[in-house]
Amino acid sequence: MSKNLKTIVFCSIAILLIASYFLSIGLKDNDKEIEEAVLSLNQPMTKIVHIEAVENKKAIAFYEWGTAPDDYFGIAILKKDLFGWHFKGGSTSASPKEYKIGWSFSDLKRDFSNYTDILYGKI
Repeated sequence: MSKNLKTIVFCSIAILLIASYFLSIGLKDNDKEIEEAVLSLNQPMTKIVHIEAVENKKAIAFYEWGTAPDDYFGIAILKKDLFGWHFKGGSTSASPKEYKIGWSFSDLKRDFSNYTDILYGKI
């Protein structure tokens, strides 16, 4: 085999491997990958309550964590890039003990172009 042919075969195989890697990342289950990103916060007893796709490649995950009597409710702002979903910020607050409804406020202007604020909480 000539040197040029070996180079072409090697480059073709390398391109195929790289393309299949990025294709497999794109086909991953978004909810599962978002859950893994939230769990990477290492907050004890974390449970995802809801995931909302907000903008292209951006999402908000609502989650509970902690153990009674110190349990918390929070949001995680996530963004997807070539390597998957990543935690970009968030907010969490203690669940109220003396009220049936506990709301918190978070500013979203810096993370989303179409959303400015969010009220969230546990009922």
